[in-house]
Amino acid sequence: MFPLFPPADTPRHRLQRVLVFYALLLASACVYADIWNLLGFGIPCLFHSVTGYLCPGCGGSRMFASLLRGDIATAWKSHAALLCLLPLGLAAVGDITVRYVRHGIKHPHKWASALLWFMIAVLLAFCLWRNLRGFS
Repeated sequence: MFPLFPPADTPRHRLQRVLVFYALLLASACVYADIWNLLGFGIPCLFHSVTGYLCPGCGGSRMFASLLRGDIATAWKSHAALLCLLPLGLAAVGDITVRYVRHGIKHPHKWASALLWFMIAVLLAFCLWRNLRGFS
């Protein structure tokens, strides 16, 4: 049996670490989804609770839950910007993962880094637009 985090730094061992990380992330998401389905609500947004405004991530959980049900229209209503940015984010994460597994490099290519900054800017602009639209 191999240890969870082997000491050697080879592509095989880095792949094992990445697979364990993604498996834990997926398990956490499944537990959260089960709790949400059981109780009918998720973790409240601290930013929204304090300010009354929507944060850049507000609606993300509802969007992912709608996608899991195959309800794209509700996912769009929950968080349209995040839905549009999802393929770009997956491409950047995929690049970072492949680069780490193959070469042990933990930072992204310049294009992936620029893409992540672009996504942050879009989410912030969408947040501003969504909050101003609601109060006009």
